[in-house]
Amino acid sequence: MSDFIKHECGIAFLRLLKPLSFYRKKYGTPFYGLNKMYLLMQKQVNRGQDGAGLVNIKLNTNPGLPYISRRRSVDANAIQELFLKIGNNFKKIQKIYPKEFQNTEWLKANCSFMGEVFLGHLRYGTYGGNNINQCHPFLRQNNWRSRNLVLAGNFNMTNVDELLAQLIELGQHPKEKSDTVTILEKIGHFTDEENTRLYQQYKKENKSNVQISKLIEDNIDIPKILSAASRKWDGGYVLSGMLGHGDAFVLRDPHGIRPAYYFHNEEIAVVTSERPVIQTAFNVNHKEIHELPRGQAIIIKQNGKVFLEQILKTKFIEGGAGFMGIVLLTLILGLALCIERILYLHAAGSTNNEELLTSIEEALNKDGVEKAKDICKKTRGPVASIFYQGLERSNNGIDAVEKSII
Repeated sequence: MSDFIKHECGIAFLRLLKPLSFYRKKYGTPFYGLNKMYLLMQKQVNRGQDGAGLVNIKLNTNPGLPYISRRRSVDANAIQELFLKIGNNFKKIQKIYPKEFQNTEWLKANCSFMGEVFLGHLRYGTYGGNNINQCHPFLRQNNWRSRNLVLAGNFNMTNVDELLAQLIELGQHPKEKSDTVTILEKIGHFTDEENTRLYQQYKKENKSNVQISKLIEDNIDIPKILSAASRKWDGGYVLSGMLGHGDAFVLRDPHGIRPAYYFHNEEIAVVTSERPVIQTAFNVNHKEIHELPRGQAIIIKQNGKVFLEQILKTKFIEGGAGFMGIVLLTLILGLALCIERILYLHAAGSTNNEELLTSIEEALNKDGVEKAKDICKKTRGPVASIFYQGLERSNNGIDAVEKSII
């Protein structure tokens, strides 16, 4: 059964987990990734007909060579126009370099859109005009690979004013008031902070700058970045992002307002806005395609590791050690107040327990149970109250007395 389709943007993320030569040998083409991205986007065309965009990142490129390719279109047939231009460029290259065109390593080094990480977006306009500048994916560029950020999503934030104010408090000067810009810059800010934290850490270990760049790419904490950036987000969203060195993520809002589905095996990791899209594009059983859990992100590291991480909490009990520390602190404070009250009341109503016990024994021996109960009534404090409860049930046997005072 198909998923219910709404008027929302669509995303398509694809990571090739094998070298390009693997796909050429197995599927007969070095353009396996591009071909699949066309299918993933075309099958979601109902989601966005105001524009389309595609970004590709190449892994492990040498300095001085481009590694991020982007093309966007607001044509009436945006997807076809997008891939037609990309295809025409390959035809020109093949005509000039027919021999080299058969070499996947040469294609990766010399041609756009021949990397391993893809992010596509179909725009259903809810903000701004229908122009190329409103088309995802968006880029936040930097000369350090791990600081480059690509972002696309299906989202609608309800607290844009608050998010804008937060950016201003950070010292930024946003160029635009929109949820796209505020989210991009918020994630970008904490990406920069994580880069700086790791740089300072490795600098203390006397690593060279070249070594540090590689160490940052290997160890940058994507879940930490997303947790810090998304703390004040309010709305429905599925956000997909990539860092320049190849780490990628797709994050879903904690209430599951916007849909996302994923599949991965030893060859690929793919995320889309609709389940049937993956099922038909890759010919896999629908049971192998999973809904991205609420508040979680699927993380795809540069080295090919794929895992899920809880980023946002929907219930108080889901919190981690730091989060649950608040619960522990509240519990301790409540217990402290209770103990303080008990001690206060005990001090206020305390009496000499030995004198009380003597008086009760004398009353029982001389005047009976009723006299002993009367003494307990007239004596303040928890001990006298316990004696009274026991004496009250003295006619019911030892078991009844015992239960009344435990």
